[in-house]
Amino acid sequence: MTTEPIVVAERVTQTEAALDLKIPVDLAYFGGHFEGAPIVPGVVQIKWAVEAARRHLAARGDVVGMEALKFQRVLLPGAVVTLALKWVAADGKLYFSYTAQAVRYSSGRLLFRSAT
Repeated sequence: MTTEPIVVAERVTQTEAALDLKIPVDLAYFGGHFEGAPIVPGVVQIKWAVEAARRHLAARGDVVGMEALKFQRVLLPGAVVTLALKWVAADGKLYFSYTAQAVRYSSGRLLFRSAT
């Protein structure tokens, strides 16, 4: 059992990243979420976005808030989606979305603050 998506492809610049992800059918987070109809929990989608932004875009600080958070469609086992990230360091904001073709699964903005 795994806790991470499979990264199929990456496109990264200094402030933006697009990661093509495959959702494993044995994802640990499916346990209990939901019995007989597994979906990727929203909190896991946010976790993956934050971790990817820290790894690829040098996003720093603590996540202190969320704006315009929307979960439009459920992410299912085996789905292939693109996680798009845009880091605006001056504002401490991370824009994220999970999409596949013309379908948007989720999106939002995460607010970061540095401990100073």
